Amino acid sequence: MNILESLRDKLLVADGAFGTCYAGMYGERGTVAPELANMRHPERVLEIHKEYVKAGAGLIRTNTFAANTASLDADMDYVISNVRAAVKLAKQAADGEAGTDHKKVYIAGDIGPIPADAGLTLNERVSQYKLLGEAMQDMGVDIIWFETFPEFNVLEPVVKHLKARKNTPVMVSFCVNQFGYSNCGFSARALLSQVAGNQYVDCVGFNCGVGPVSYTHLRAHETAAN
Repeated sequence: MNILESLRDKLLVADGAFGTCYAGMYGERGTVAPELANMRHPERVLEIHKEYVKAGAGLIRTNTFAANTASLDADMDYVISNVRAAVKLAKQAADGEAGTDHKKVYIAGDIGPIPADAGLTLNERVSQYKLLGEAMQDMGVDIIWFETFPEFNVLEPVVKHLKARKNTPVMVSFCVNQFGYSNCGFSARALLSQVAGNQYVDCVGFNCGVGPVSYTHLRAHETAAN
């Protein structure tokens, strides 16, 4: 059963805030990207993944949210090696911990937005997202999760490319503030509408930004603004 089939029948609990957990455990908040640990301290990454699975997560994301040339200050060859190491660690944790109670644990290849001040053109961003997604597909992740994005425009050619290459499920989650708008000025409703008309995205949602604010609250703000 693939992840989309599983989601038709039941809720799937995911992990969360890997970077926050890593910083709290190893005291490197704001100084060292936790993604570097995929190659420098793999035992740390593996342990955190295992703890999430033990806590009940049926989906764990690879430690690759900031795995891009700008955030890691590295070339693309290093970034791809980092991504491959991250997927291996996530798979190792999922296979090892799931085996204790025969529970299936899915792996999401996590891709976060390249920093806006990285100085990359739109084409350079698109190209990098494609390469990251390809590496994750080749490593056999169950789904590719584009996480905390403020817009969908940059991802349209990416998800189309990845779906044509391999039919790996794709999820996109956006980040909006308490008033229901992203850093790029798109409302929550506009973001959902953009994705709703795209045949290559399988799942969509929101994460970060709003804290415990409900979607009903976001819609109320949006209605007032309009």
